[in-house]
Amino acid sequence: KNLTPVQFSCKPSDNQSAKIGICLLKAHQKNLLVAGIILVLGVFLYWDNQANHKVTSVISVEPTYEGHPVSYWTDHLVFWGGQWNAEAEAAIKAMGPKAAPYLGQRMAQRMMIDAGTPNFNYYEPLLKAFELLGLDGKPAVPYLIKSLGLNFDCSERALVSIGSNAVPELADKLLATLSDTKNPFYHGAIRMNIHKDSGFFIRGRILSVFDQMGTNAEAALPVLIFAASTNLPIFREDFSRQNHYKTLAIVGQNHPDAVIPV
Repeated sequence: KNLTPVQFSCKPSDNQSAKIGICLLKAHQKNLLVAGIILVLGVFLYWDNQANHKVTSVISVEPTYEGHPVSYWTDHLVFWGGQWNAEAEAAIKAMGPKAAPYLGQRMAQRMMIDAGTPNFNYYEPLLKAFELLGLDGKPAVPYLIKSLGLNFDCSERALVSIGSNAVPELADKLLATLSDTKNPFYHGAIRMNIHKDSGFFIRGRILSVFDQMGTNAEAALPVLIFAASTNLPIFREDFSRQNHYKTLAIVGQNHPDAVIPV
């Protein structure tokens, strides 16, 4: 009852108006600064591209050869017409194991895998690089295992090129899949499909790699013998009849004393 009505005004004072004006000016200046940075960066990248990436290669974390990073040499492995670039081949070999992790990362890029149709312009230079590295491609194995079956058979082909140096990690992964006994199948829009992160699917892809390696995969024999005793089903892709016993026979053909009892 004793309160006295007070008149409030929504109109800002001169001091408040000045503060608002300063804030708007600062915001405008920030926008101009950001736009300027983007413009300068764009000009720099364009100029560096014209200079064959000689500047960015200096600050790149990729290994380099004669001033160019491994990604540059991989991109230049193939000439127009499908001929291989001998200089780029020499560069990949010279960088050796240091180049492998970057090749593995590019092979497993999520934007490229499961694209629907093979992009040979993307994968073939990477596969050629792994052929050149051979056993030295071992540092790429973890990336290739994660992308098994997700980029057609490109990761599998790369692992076959790495050969025996890839076998221990593949055997460990195969052993880990044996604990996955869940139903891997689901009904898609047209037909039944399989979860590609399923142990059943990954196990089938690893066995396929061992089939192609043959006796080079002999280090995996203990795991293959153990896996054969589980009697777990294998995902049958297309017309292949992938199974532990076939792989064991192929890989262990020089060790009949171990294979025949299984």
